[in-house]
Amino acid sequence: AGLAEFGRHPEAAAVRSLAVRYLENAGDTAQALAESPHWTGLHALQLHGGPLHDFAAERLFAAPNLRSLRRLELPGDSWRGGVVRELASGAFAELTTLRVRQAGLD
Repeated sequence: AGLAEFGRHPEAAAVRSLAVRYLENAGDTAQALAESPHWTGLHALQLHGGPLHDFAAERLFAAPNLRSLRRLELPGDSWRGGVVRELASGAFAELTTLRVRQAGLD
């Protein structure tokens, strides 16, 4: 609830790096970020914990407000093909670092 509330304020656009640790369910956090309009300046996002299920991962990867990401570190959850396609769609044109754990990408 805290990240979603902060993301409703224009000040969130000034945040460049966000690391959230000890998540029981990374999906709630990912969804809050994807649905909050002002995370537009975010360059680095690290979610530690897990898991990040398909639905939340797809929402995160499709979020237009997160297009400025350059570094992305996420827990996975054996994602299906649609999630991987969304990630690889080219929407993150500035992404230079991607670390995903347990997403079944191998």
